[in-house]
Amino acid sequence: MHNERLQIKELPCRDTFHAPICEPFITIAGPMNEKKLESFLTRPGTALADLAERARRMQTLTGVVRSALPPEDRAHLVSAGLREDETLVLVADSSAWAARFRFLSEDAVAAAQAAGFPATECRVTVRPRREDEQG
Repeated sequence: MHNERLQIKELPCRDTFHAPICEPFITIAGPMNEKKLESFLTRPGTALADLAERARRMQTLTGVVRSALPPEDRAHLVSAGLREDETLVLVADSSAWAARFRFLSEDAVAAAQAAGFPATECRVTVRPRREDEQG
């Protein structure tokens, strides 16, 4: 059990289209520091911990594949992931780079396998970067 007190506060109701809506919310008494947040997010067996682990593995795999690409190609790999059926999925930032990654897919699979990822085949998709992702 946590030592922190939960405080339940209820906001005043507001009338929207003649239907009252009350918005209760819960706050945790006391500050949520970085260490507490890390502990909360990484508690073993929780959905958040599983999600955080999947994100870390995806970030690692993206780095592995990116390092196996020629230097001029690396910036155009948005991400790399591994499906449950062991398909390596590369996401390119344009169709032109997707074609290039399809050509290099055997190298990408080999790099993933060398790093311990059980990739058996490769698929390439396209997702253009948003303006705030441009680097």
